[in-house]
Amino acid sequence: EAAKAHEHYTAPLGPNQGRGVASGFWFNIGGESSASMQISEDGTVTVLTGSPDIGGSRASMAIMAAEVLGIDVNKVRPIVADTASVGYCFLTGGSRVTFATGMAVIQAAEDVVDQMRARAAKEWDIPVDAVVWEDGCAKPAGSNAGDFEPLSLADIAGKPMIQWVWERASEAATIDNVVIATEDDEIMDYCAANGMQAVMTSSDHLTGTDRGAEVADKMNADIYVNVQGDEPLIEPAAIDAVVNCLSDNLTRGIEVSTGYIAEASDEQLDDPSVVHLVPSLDGCVMMLSRFPLPFPMAEAMPRTVHVGLYAFTGAAIARFAAWERGPVERAESGEMLRFLEHGERIACVAVAPGSIGVDTPEDAAQVAAILAGGD
Repeated sequence: EAAKAHEHYTAPLGPNQGRGVASGFWFNIGGESSASMQISEDGTVTVLTGSPDIGGSRASMAIMAAEVLGIDVNKVRPIVADTASVGYCFLTGGSRVTFATGMAVIQAAEDVVDQMRARAAKEWDIPVDAVVWEDGCAKPAGSNAGDFEPLSLADIAGKPMIQWVWERASEAATIDNVVIATEDDEIMDYCAANGMQAVMTSSDHLTGTDRGAEVADKMNADIYVNVQGDEPLIEPAAIDAVVNCLSDNLTRGIEVSTGYIAEASDEQLDDPSVVHLVPSLDGCVMMLSRFPLPFPMAEAMPRTVHVGLYAFTGAAIARFAAWERGPVERAESGEMLRFLEHGERIACVAVAPGSIGVDTPEDAAQVAAILAGGD
């Protein structure tokens, strides 16, 4: 009926002219497709699908994921995975890939948004409905949902967290100068008002070590130490142990060191936020992974916990910043893997357990109780 109502259908015909009608359709068989999505700590996204690329369909997947997540498409890395890495995908043909596999990518991205909103709601102790997702970020839905300050300035037992970390680092015998590296104006203002040296750095750094490399480029030192700003219970002795470990291994041509706790708790074995370190017999890192390595196939072996505490020579941290992130670092979101992927050895030393990383208000409350009790 729509064709009959069109002007071409009703237009008068001239001499030797006829009228033809062509019709057709593509029923798009759909079929089953699977997609998975991984968010890295630097905000980049990896999209895994099982449909081989047809005429740029991977780019379509990246565009769809970026649109749902509200991020730049250049932050999305679409990968065609093998059958062991992703769920079932039906045949590859025609527009089925962009339609069906694209819908799987959209649903995976929507699930990521829901999970990120839920995580933010838990950290802020507000309902999920009070969290919105805008421009790639979870935000309070409005002023009535709460005003959440950066945890770096959260009050913990009478002091901001960043001051506790600064004081602990200053107590280490091997440290001559403590500098706060930040991209935050409020932290810079606090440091200036309280006699704490601070350096404003770029907001584009992928990791804390990349940020440290910017500071190292501006300030000369024999050894640079990366102490995480969310570790108000860091022991000065642990810092000294990692620094001395590097000093003792310089003659072996090793320019990086780190620490680990000798045995993980049962809870840490199942926690993907915990990184496990496998030490070699000569005191170097064999592997770092969020998977609880090594696997006890024939004999049980304690699993360790990697401590986010690193020491470098100036040359080593400069090389780190110049290198591209490798596939293992991107998959695991572990910055020290960049050294291993580029063939460098990392010396390691066991340190005492006890430090707690503050990532949530609940963590802050736990640390505050410890500090207030003097334990």
